[in-house]
Amino acid sequence: MSLGLPIVATSVALEGIQVEPGRDVLVADAPLAFVTQVGRLIERRDLREELGRNARRIAVEKYGWRHLGSKFEALLARVANRPGGSRRRSMSAAAR
Repeated sequence: MSLGLPIVATSVALEGIQVEPGRDVLVADAPLAFVTQVGRLIERRDLREELGRNARRIAVEKYGWRHLGSKFEALLARVANRPGGSRRRSMSAAAR
């Protein structure tokens, strides 16, 4: 997706990825359906370009370093601010 290429994938492969089938990716769950979807991409340059642009946009907006980094930073801040979150047990206390 980050390369801006059109994607044909199975429903299982797309689980947990925030995409809209038909707009961002093409879905094919059977061999013949896969061949059909790839054929559509071969025949339609406009579809290839649109799906590629949409895939790239999603990769950057939802899965890019800037987005994921800020989410990770927020997670670390929540953990550090939790009661007892910033305390460390000493080695001797942990051995007890």
